[in-house]
Amino acid sequence: MSELIQPKIQQVSKYPPLTRIQFEDWKRLWPLNYREDANRNPKISDEELLKIKENMNLAIEMLKEGKNKEEFPVGAVMIDPRNGEIITQCHDTRMSSGNPLNHATMNAIHQVAEVLRRGKHSDSEVPSKRKAEQDDATPYLCSEYDLYVTREPCVMCSMALVHSRIGRVFYSCENPTGGGLGSLYKIHTHHSLNHHYTVYRGVLKKETEQCIE
Repeated sequence: MSELIQPKIQQVSKYPPLTRIQFEDWKRLWPLNYREDANRNPKISDEELLKIKENMNLAIEMLKEGKNKEEFPVGAVMIDPRNGEIITQCHDTRMSSGNPLNHATMNAIHQVAEVLRRGKHSDSEVPSKRKAEQDDATPYLCSEYDLYVTREPCVMCSMALVHSRIGRVFYSCENPTGGGLGSLYKIHTHHSLNHHYTVYRGVLKKETEQCIE
């Protein structure tokens, strides 16, 4: 009987499957149940998809502007998705500033802070949704905003987006050497954090890659 039974150790996931593909793959090794989370993959209408592409094209234009100035080719745009308002547009400035922290995403967050700071002195310079908040000492600069960036944010930028309470992030190209939103880490899904945001990748990836070459 001992010759017929050859037990072995098989690794199985201690977490439930998050997608149908994971479920089909993992159930071969261990009995599992799967219940699709409707909030995990929210539906995007064709109309919204067109707007997403338009916004990413704005980020690509910022990439081109930065590249022409011999900066790292990364562009970013911050949008209020409820009214389509462009809050800020920028690109990477690490080369010109000599500051290794001046990634495009960090610059976008800094510029939002500057818009709000100016708005305390002039209502005409601050997004309307923030006017009622001007007297509040809130640190949540990017609450409900969308960030469009041509390169996956690094871990530093990904955490800055957590602290800023960003709503959604759209990026074109993966960052295989330091990506914080899928390539190396998934900062936006970490259970210990008190804020999570939705991430979409691969938006106009080919168009972005053509501009980088």
